[in-house]
Amino acid sequence: MENNPPGNEILRHYHFFSKTDAGFNWLARSIAVNGGKGSSGYYHILKGWSRPYPETTGYIISTYLDYYKCFPDRKYFKPALDLGKWLIELYANKQFFPGGIELNNRPLVFDSAQILQGLTSLYDITKDPYYKDTVIKTFEWLIETISDSEKWLGRSLAQGFIPAYHSRMIWILLDTANSLDLKLSGKYNFLNQFIDDLMDRSSAQGWLENYGIELNRSVSTHFIAYTLQGILEYGVLTNNRRHLQWVRKAGDRVMNTIRQKKMLAGQFYPEWNADTRFTCPVGNAQFSLLFGRLFELTEEPDYYKTAVFLLNRVAKRQSRFISNGGIPGSHPIWGPYQRFKFPNWAVKFFLDAYLKLFMIRGNIKVQVNGL
Repeated sequence: MENNPPGNEILRHYHFFSKTDAGFNWLARSIAVNGGKGSSGYYHILKGWSRPYPETTGYIISTYLDYYKCFPDRKYFKPALDLGKWLIELYANKQFFPGGIELNNRPLVFDSAQILQGLTSLYDITKDPYYKDTVIKTFEWLIETISDSEKWLGRSLAQGFIPAYHSRMIWILLDTANSLDLKLSGKYNFLNQFIDDLMDRSSAQGWLENYGIELNRSVSTHFIAYTLQGILEYGVLTNNRRHLQWVRKAGDRVMNTIRQKKMLAGQFYPEWNADTRFTCPVGNAQFSLLFGRLFELTEEPDYYKTAVFLLNRVAKRQSRFISNGGIPGSHPIWGPYQRFKFPNWAVKFFLDAYLKLFMIRGNIKVQVNGL
């Protein structure tokens, strides 16, 4: 692999800390507007800040802690503790985590899993039993719910089917079980079956009819990346190369489209028909993270180059004016994904991808669990 692929300058220290500091400053404002109680789901250019979003607040905790592990600094650690405290208090009041932004909503399995990931990350680093009880209760509720297909359907955002992007939830459940040494007993086979069924049902090019929240419709790259990341990381945890090969098949198809179009389409129609009227910076960041992970696992240079290309595209969309440090849901901002909004999960995945590639460039070795 060449030492400095085009656009690699973004991974130099000055750019890294300048861009990531702007992102964390945006997150800090999204938390401050709620009095420290959760991160606003988005900033709307006409309506301002939304209410705090429990789901995304949950996995933003993991982002703060990943940076803390690499750059031990209280500016990363304290916000993670504060967000965790808010989520624990929210659970204590309701005995569940509400789905979506409205705090009176019913619980959703996918949303609860993202919160589980953040709280498990806090427990892993602190070993504080303050988090452990809620982690175990949430884990057990999720396992019980998805063991019954009717219950699972009733706790899903999609109507009448279980979307493929729930693979990310399945990965989080197995990761949590491993972290806390929780017993899955017969449920382990059930988790395996869900992932295997997804791969078995896909087309030869890795297309799934249920990538999104509607069957056989256009799908944002955000949901596709969720699906691929979930399957890949589940395969890493189970040391199963089939998962890696399947994700490479789908990922290579996306990468070929990027080469042809000189961009990652904002959404795809069935069998990878690209909609290039807009791009989705959230999906760009997620695919940058995914291709960075594939490079770690395969050392295939095209994955690294594509990851850096996509990171550059997102960095150029980072706002310096209306929502300084934020990342829009669509470019142009009136595109269909999160129209006129700067979602907090866009910043989260931008920071995740940036850290991944910065660490790769610095030749910091990552344990890949035998894959």
